Amino acid sequence: MKLYKMRSRFAIPLVKDTLCPQMEYFEHFAIIDVECNAIANERLITSHPLDLELLPEWLSENGVTDIITREIGDHLFKLLIKQNIKIHIGPELKKPIDLVIDWLQNSLIIKNNTSEDNE
Repeated sequence: MKLYKMRSRFAIPLVKDTLCPQMEYFEHFAIIDVECNAIANERLITSHPLDLELLPEWLSENGVTDIITREIGDHLFKLLIKQNIKIHIGPELKKPIDLVIDWLQNSLIIKNNTSEDNE
């Protein structure tokens, strides 16, 4: 269990209802709130900025603390880091809720994680 973080808000880019293979080509986001190491809320956001330059600020303004994505381009990666959003890259293609459950259980397998840099 992640005991160091009482609240997190995950944005997970989706195509249909599964993790999008490349963040820049997502259709919508699953937003999942974690409080006291448990999932508190899950919702789908279909309204978002179409311009990727505006997306990181919009996510930050909406309280997003973490993103789980399969792949992400360097430019968008840098824009998200500027907004202090943690990026978890490379997990399996799964349903959003399963990805966050994996994170809660310390079993989210990723190839890159910026959370150590931002804590």
